[in-house]
Amino acid sequence: MPNDAELLHRYAAEKAGDAFAEFVRRHIDFVFATALRQMGGDAHHASDVAQCVFTTAARKAESLAQYRTVKGWLYTTTRNASAN
Repeated sequence: MPNDAELLHRYAAEKAGDAFAEFVRRHIDFVFATALRQMGGDAHHASDVAQCVFTTAARKAESLAQYRTVKGWLYTTTRNASAN
């Protein structure tokens, strides 16, 4: 089972949608729950925030692939996206 860095690297190098889909599947619950707390329980806005976070992750996949873990990046990016 590939780790997050391998999935992100594969997505960045090959545009492998299945690799990015697996990355999202692994982290969607965490990102959505964080966004939901930040948005005061508004599920619609939390979904928008989660989409923004994963869109950003897709754009930055190659640089994110250099990190051993992306949990902190996901949390910070979710908080920042919620504030905007």
